[in-house]
Amino acid sequence: MVIDATEGKVDRAITDSGFNEPYALTYSDDGKEVWVVNKQVDGSNSGSITIISVSDYSVTITLNDENLSTPEGISIADGKAYVANRGNGTISVFDLQTRDFLKGIDVGGEPRYVVSAIDGKFVYVTGVNYGLVKISTSLDSVVNKISAYGRNAAIAPDGSKLFVASHGSSIYSVDTKQM
Repeated sequence: MVIDATEGKVDRAITDSGFNEPYALTYSDDGKEVWVVNKQVDGSNSGSITIISVSDYSVTITLNDENLSTPEGISIADGKAYVANRGNGTISVFDLQTRDFLKGIDVGGEPRYVVSAIDGKFVYVTGVNYGLVKISTSLDSVVNKISAYGRNAAIAPDGSKLFVASHGSSIYSVDTKQM
Protein backbone atom coordinates (compact mmCIF):
# COMPACT_ATOMS: atom_id res chain seq x y z
CA MET A 1 0.00 0.00 0.00
CA VAL A 2 1.04 3.56 -0.63
CA ILE A 3 0.14 5.99 2.15
CA ASP A 4 -0.24 9.73 1.57
CA ALA A 5 1.60 11.14 4.60
CA THR A 6 0.08 14.62 4.27
CA GLU A 7 -3.48 13.29 4.27
CA GLY A 8 -2.82 10.33 6.57
CA LYS A 9 -4.67 7.91 4.33
CA VAL A 10 -3.92 5.05 1.97
CA ASP A 11 -3.28 6.51 -1.47
CA ARG A 12 -3.52 3.20 -3.33
CA ALA A 13 -2.89 -0.50 -3.01
CA ILE A 14 -0.38 -2.05 -5.37
CA THR A 15 -1.18 -5.63 -6.29
CA ASP A 16 0.75 -7.99 -8.50
CA SER A 17 0.97 -11.74 -9.02
CA GLY A 18 4.69 -11.49 -8.17
CA PHE A 19 3.91 -10.58 -4.57
CA ASN A 20 4.08 -13.62 -2.37
CA GLU A 21 4.24 -12.67 1.28
CA PRO A 22 5.97 -9.30 0.77
CA TYR A 23 8.07 -8.96 3.88
CA ALA A 24 10.46 -5.99 3.71
CA LEU A 25 11.17 -3.13 1.34
CA THR A 26 13.54 -0.27 0.66
CA TYR A 27 13.98 2.61 -1.76
CA SER A 28 16.71 2.57 -4.38
CA ASP A 29 19.53 5.09 -3.96
CA ASP A 30 17.93 7.48 -6.47
CA GLY A 31 14.42 7.06 -5.01
CA LYS A 32 12.96 5.92 -8.34
CA GLU A 33 12.27 2.33 -7.28
CA VAL A 34 11.12 0.34 -4.29
CA TRP A 35 12.65 -3.12 -3.92
CA VAL A 36 10.44 -5.62 -2.08
CA VAL A 37 11.52 -9.03 -0.77
CA ASN A 38 8.85 -11.70 -0.95
CA LYS A 39 9.42 -14.28 1.75
CA GLN A 40 7.82 -17.22 -0.07
CA VAL A 41 7.48 -18.35 -3.66
CA ASP A 42 7.41 -22.11 -4.15
CA GLY A 43 8.11 -23.29 -0.63
CA SER A 44 9.56 -22.40 2.72
CA ASN A 45 13.13 -21.97 1.47
CA SER A 46 12.47 -19.78 -1.54
CA GLY A 47 11.77 -16.13 -2.20
CA SER A 48 11.85 -13.35 -4.77
CA ILE A 49 12.37 -9.63 -5.23
CA THR A 50 9.70 -7.41 -6.78
CA ILE A 51 10.74 -3.99 -8.07
CA ILE A 52 8.19 -1.17 -8.19
CA SER A 53 8.54 2.04 -10.21
CA VAL A 54 7.74 4.98 -7.93
CA SER A 55 6.70 7.22 -10.84
CA ASP A 56 3.66 5.16 -11.82
CA TYR A 57 3.36 2.55 -9.03
CA SER A 58 3.87 -0.27 -11.52
CA VAL A 59 5.76 -3.49 -10.95
CA THR A 60 8.66 -3.46 -13.38
CA ILE A 61 10.02 -6.94 -12.67
CA THR A 62 9.98 -9.80 -10.20
CA LEU A 63 13.30 -11.57 -9.73
CA ASN A 64 12.94 -15.26 -8.94
CA ASP A 65 16.46 -16.24 -8.01
CA GLU A 66 17.59 -19.57 -6.57
CA ASN A 67 19.95 -17.70 -4.23
CA LEU A 68 17.02 -16.26 -2.27
CA SER A 69 16.06 -18.42 0.69
CA THR A 70 13.25 -17.12 2.90
CA PRO A 71 14.39 -13.49 2.59
CA GLU A 72 13.36 -11.24 5.46
CA GLY A 73 15.42 -8.07 5.10
CA ILE A 74 16.75 -5.79 2.38
CA SER A 75 18.85 -2.66 2.20
CA ILE A 76 20.45 -0.76 -0.66
CA ALA A 77 23.95 0.70 -0.62
CA ASP A 78 26.67 1.45 -3.16
CA GLY A 79 24.48 0.56 -6.16
CA LYS A 80 23.62 -2.89 -4.78
CA ALA A 81 20.78 -4.57 -2.92
CA TYR A 82 21.71 -6.67 0.12
CA VAL A 83 19.11 -9.31 0.99
CA ALA A 84 19.09 -11.23 4.30
CA ASN A 85 18.24 -14.88 3.64
CA ARG A 86 16.96 -16.41 6.84
CA GLY A 87 16.65 -19.81 5.17
CA ASN A 88 20.31 -20.38 4.33
CA GLY A 89 22.32 -17.95 6.47
CA THR A 90 23.52 -15.76 3.61
CA ILE A 91 23.30 -12.24 2.27
CA SER A 92 22.49 -12.15 -1.45
CA VAL A 93 23.98 -9.20 -3.31
CA PHE A 94 22.24 -7.88 -6.46
CA ASP A 95 23.33 -5.15 -8.87
CA LEU A 96 20.68 -2.40 -8.98
CA GLN A 97 21.20 -1.59 -12.66
CA THR A 98 21.49 -5.06 -14.22
CA ARG A 99 19.31 -6.83 -11.58
CA ASP A 100 21.90 -9.63 -11.61
CA PHE A 101 22.87 -11.72 -8.60
CA LEU A 102 26.50 -10.85 -7.84
CA LYS A 103 27.39 -13.08 -4.93
CA GLY A 104 26.33 -14.67 -1.67
CA ILE A 105 28.00 -13.77 1.61
CA ASP A 106 27.86 -16.49 4.26
CA VAL A 107 27.02 -14.92 7.63
CA GLY A 108 25.54 -17.96 9.40
CA GLY A 109 22.49 -18.19 11.59
CA GLU A 110 19.24 -16.67 10.47
CA PRO A 111 19.97 -13.17 9.15
CA ARG A 112 16.86 -11.05 9.55
CA TYR A 113 17.49 -7.39 8.93
CA VAL A 114 19.94 -5.31 6.92
CA VAL A 115 20.55 -1.59 7.43
CA SER A 116 22.93 0.60 5.41
CA ALA A 117 25.46 3.04 6.77
CA ILE A 118 24.63 6.63 5.87
CA ASP A 119 27.60 6.86 3.48
CA GLY A 120 26.78 3.47 1.88
CA LYS A 121 30.22 2.03 2.66
CA PHE A 122 28.86 -0.68 4.97
CA VAL A 123 25.73 -2.66 5.69
CA TYR A 124 24.92 -4.16 9.08
CA VAL A 125 23.15 -7.50 9.44
CA THR A 126 21.26 -8.77 12.51
CA GLY A 127 20.08 -12.25 13.42
CA VAL A 128 23.29 -14.15 12.76
CA ASN A 129 24.86 -16.75 15.07
CA TYR A 130 27.42 -14.41 16.57
CA GLY A 131 25.28 -11.25 16.70
CA LEU A 132 25.80 -8.25 14.47
CA VAL A 133 27.81 -8.40 11.25
CA LYS A 134 29.40 -5.49 9.39
CA ILE A 135 29.85 -5.97 5.62
CA SER A 136 32.01 -3.73 3.45
CA THR A 137 30.09 -2.76 0.31
CA SER A 138 33.30 -2.23 -1.66
CA LEU A 139 34.57 -5.74 -0.83
CA ASP A 140 31.19 -7.45 -0.36
CA SER A 141 32.61 -9.38 2.56
CA VAL A 142 32.33 -9.49 6.35
CA VAL A 143 34.78 -7.09 7.99
CA ASN A 144 33.66 -7.34 11.62
CA LYS A 145 31.22 -9.02 13.95
CA ILE A 146 30.18 -8.38 17.54
CA SER A 147 27.86 -9.90 20.12
CA ALA A 148 24.80 -7.69 19.71
CA TYR A 149 22.03 -10.22 19.16
CA GLY A 150 18.69 -9.09 17.85
CA ARG A 151 16.33 -8.81 14.97
CA ASN A 152 15.64 -5.24 13.87
CA ALA A 153 18.09 -2.35 13.75
CA ALA A 154 18.12 1.39 13.14
CA ILE A 155 21.00 3.68 12.35
CA ALA A 156 21.26 7.23 13.71
CA PRO A 157 20.79 10.06 11.17
CA ASP A 158 24.48 10.94 11.44
CA GLY A 159 25.51 7.28 11.13
CA SER A 160 27.43 7.20 14.41
CA LYS A 161 25.23 4.76 16.32
CA LEU A 162 23.37 1.62 15.45
CA PHE A 163 20.60 0.39 17.72
CA VAL A 164 19.71 -3.31 17.73
CA ALA A 165 16.47 -4.61 19.26
CA SER A 166 17.19 -7.81 21.15
CA HIS A 167 14.80 -10.69 21.66
CA GLY A 168 14.96 -10.10 25.40
CA SER A 169 14.75 -6.97 27.48
CA SER A 170 17.66 -4.98 25.98
CA ILE A 171 18.42 -2.61 23.17
CA TYR A 172 22.05 -2.64 22.11
CA SER A 173 23.74 0.61 21.15
CA VAL A 174 26.74 0.14 18.88
CA ASP A 175 29.31 2.80 18.02
CA THR A 176 29.67 2.29 14.25
CA LYS A 177 33.06 4.02 14.17
CA GLN A 178 34.43 1.46 16.66
CA MET A 179 32.96 -1.57 14.96
